[in-house]
Amino acid sequence: MDLYACGSNSEGQLGIGHTDDSRTWTPCTYGTQAFPPRRWTVVEIASSASATLALCQRDNETQLWTCGHAWPKRDASTFTWVDARQELGIQGPIVHVAAVWDCMYVVERVSEGDRLWALGLSNAFGQWGTSEAMASARNAEMPPWCHRVDVDACLPRAAAGPWRVHTVAGGVRHVLAVLTSAEAHCLVGWGHARHGQLGPIHARVVQTPKKLLSLWTAEPLGQPPPTYALALGMAHSVVAAQHDNETRVWLWGSNRHGQLGIPGGAWETEHEGAARSATLPHAVVPACMWRTTLLHVDGRVWAHGAESHAQTSVHDWLCHGTLRAGSEHALLLDTQGTVYGWGWNEHGNLAHTEESVAPRIVWDGPAAICVWTGYGTSWVGVMAAS
Repeated sequence: MDLYACGSNSEGQLGIGHTDDSRTWTPCTYGTQAFPPRRWTVVEIASSASATLALCQRDNETQLWTCGHAWPKRDASTFTWVDARQELGIQGPIVHVAAVWDCMYVVERVSEGDRLWALGLSNAFGQWGTSEAMASARNAEMPPWCHRVDVDACLPRAAAGPWRVHTVAGGVRHVLAVLTSAEAHCLVGWGHARHGQLGPIHARVVQTPKKLLSLWTAEPLGQPPPTYALALGMAHSVVAAQHDNETRVWLWGSNRHGQLGIPGGAWETEHEGAARSATLPHAVVPACMWRTTLLHVDGRVWAHGAESHAQTSVHDWLCHGTLRAGSEHALLLDTQGTVYGWGWNEHGNLAHTEESVAPRIVWDGPAAICVWTGYGTSWVGVMAAS
């Protein structure tokens, strides 16, 4: 696999060897070589405002790589490998990564249950998700900017089997995670909550994870559990739980720009202090920009919210594939390997010269196999050249 990037790069967060913004797709590197290393594949990318985490996989082995200003003494304009045991004190394999504006997260998988770690210096909006008790009991060998997120405090004690992090996603200042066991699935959240982006939690800041929804409970009939997708904007959140071809969708938070919309507007719940929710007879994948919501509903893109830079110009667009949204732009990788992009192109993150970009093809290289987006940043992965 080869990785290409464009967009905002003031801290080297694109991993392309310098710190200038890039308005053209540029190969990512580690040192002087193409990133990721041969026979490795990037499976997840999470980008803060100043750094990027890339989770790479080869067979059953995973590695964590960073670029940009990730944490103290970790500055590089190309990707560099992280020895998680030595540098972070994390012993188990890392299975997920996520990020908010100024904090990044990694999920460690161990037999007794997944551990979620916050990597960052600022906790002004509760980004660390750490209780005072856990902070005081921290291992002295852990670096001071590495914090154990206290998800255990909000989970039932009697669950059968270990709790696992199914998915975790960051907005600008808040985080949601779906936690699963053999008996139950639940949604937890923490961070900035002033605009209701954490749903039933009425607070300005939530310092430790709180249980927000019970998503599923094992039944005697043995029905398979749903699968989940999370999307977070600046001050709103979208949760999707899909079972067969039906999807339950919840939307929380600010609706100042109309970003809490769904196709048809058929709300099951809509009153002050409650989530907007609906059940749609289709597969639904959400994506959020800062003030815009995109819903990929049975292959059709629906867009609601801010449209000052063509963010909603794809409304009612039929295109099957993988949808990703960054701070104010989006990419859609179709089933043929073509990449479409639209939205605000302030830093060249759509590989064009215009400030606002209507939906168009933004990648002219070989067929793409994956795409990611961040804060004014974009990545495309292709099969490695032989």
